[in-house]
Amino acid sequence: MDEEQVTDLHVFGDWRPLHREAVLLARVRGIRVWAYEEGYLRPDYITMEQGGVNGLSSLPNTREGMAELAAHCPDVPEARKGGNPQTVKTWRAIAHYAGTIFLWVFKPTVRRAPAARSGAGFCAC
Repeated sequence: MDEEQVTDLHVFGDWRPLHREAVLLARVRGIRVWAYEEGYLRPDYITMEQGGVNGLSSLPNTREGMAELAAHCPDVPEARKGGNPQTVKTWRAIAHYAGTIFLWVFKPTVRRAPAARSGAGFCAC
């Protein structure tokens, strides 16, 4: 971080083990931390906060505090659906696993892993 002169760190979910370490290092170095929420409560929105989200959020944790903050905010725009139909995800998964199963001979770094360790039976090593 020092070598690259990092000024801001962006993480997707601030509770993942590697992100927690990166956030700690960033704070020690005075680097601003921005965290994107995983989107479980607001699936149609991307939420980003400086410092952290959820338990690390700087938002008020009382109903009254949130109401006071909301009184000074503009209305939330309606979510724009980006589209991510299940059929597209299904066909992409089929293509991925078909390639993993049938094209592995063209990539020598992919080897068969014991089925007990890997759900698909293959791993990229």
